[in-house]
Formats: sequence, C-alpha cells, structure tokens
Amino acid sequence: MIVPSTPDSVDPKVDNKNKTPRPSRRTLLKYGLGGSLLLAAGGLGLGLRRTVYCEQIPTLSVLSAREYSILTAVADRICPGSRASMPKASDLDVALGIDSLLATMESAAADEFRMVLLLLENALTGLVLEGRTAPFTACGPQRQDRVLTTWSTASTYVQSAGFAAMRSMVASVYWANPRTHAFCGYPGPPDYGQQRAPSP
Repeated sequence: MIVPSTPDSVDPKVDNKNKTPRPSRRTLLKYGLGGSLLLAAGGLGLGLRRTVYCEQIPTLSVLSAREYSILTAVADRICPGSRASMPKASDLDVALGIDSLLATMESAAADEFRMVLLLLENALTGLVLEGRTAPFTACGPQRQDRVLTTWSTASTYVQSAGFAAMRSMVASVYWANPRTHAFCGYPGPPDYGQQRAPSP
C-alpha cells in the first residue's frame, strides 16, 4: 500500500541512509554528457508534487525509502498480476529482492540504477521529456503505463536503456519467486536430494 509522503510518513534514518547518487566516470562514458546531466537532474528533488511512499519500508541495503517506493510502483506496472490468483510484484516485494541484487553489484552500477529511478520519478524532468506534471508515483496506473511505454520507445538512450534495466531486474526477481512458477509452466528446480547417484 502507498500513501502520500509527509514529513512523518517515513523514518528519516531509513530515507536518508544513502546520499543521492551522482554520475560517475562510468556513467559519463556509458550515457555521454547529455545523458549524465539528465540523470543528475533527476536527483535534484525538484518537482511539482511529492513522491508517494510505500506505507511500510523494509530494511534496505542500497535503495533509499524513496527509491524503494518508486521501484515498487514500477514493478507493479511491469508485473501487475493480471489473473485473479496471480500475484503482482508488490505482493512478492520484488523491490526488496532487487535491493538485495543491487547490494551484490558494483556501487557505480547500483548508483546508475538508482539515478534512473529518480529521473523517472522527477516531475520537472517528466514535464520536459513527456509533458507530465506529476511524479511517477503520483500518477494513476494507466498514466504510469503510458510513461513506461514512452520510456521503452524513447530515442533518448538514458530512457530506453533505463527502462530495459528496470524491466529486466523486475522480471528476473518476479519470475524467480516460487509463487509465480505455476503461471509460466515451470515445475520448479529438480530435487536431486532424493535421487540415487548414477552407477559408475
């Protein structure tokens, strides 16, 4: 569940645990000067409305509470649980699973992912890039779908590559969860523990 952010909505110790990521040399080489500046602008905190935080924030290793809330909203649009018994991404806390994956990555790569989330959320850059006047988390599901579709087909490399990274991470964690296996026809990993060793 998500609620509008207020000064008391989120424990500041959780939300401020990590400083806003900044473009690195790796980012400059990957996205160029224009893309790096765009990513940096996404983290400035400028916007017309505030982020909508998740009501409950787990203990996080890499993401801030704000980034976790943005990622939760993104994940629910990528894996919305279209069938009655099919869980949506937030039912499985996919965002927390991605946070755990980011903790195993190089810090520069993790920071790039975080900057993409902040760029997606920022209403000011959204206004410039898409004509959107609200943060991503404050948009309704249909509007969020349109934003992600725009990102997926954008000529701006930061957007298209950023969307591909978010979709890949969300799908990997979502479909790795045992609760989703039946929906893709996967019986689960074989249980070799009960098998006899092959004869020599």
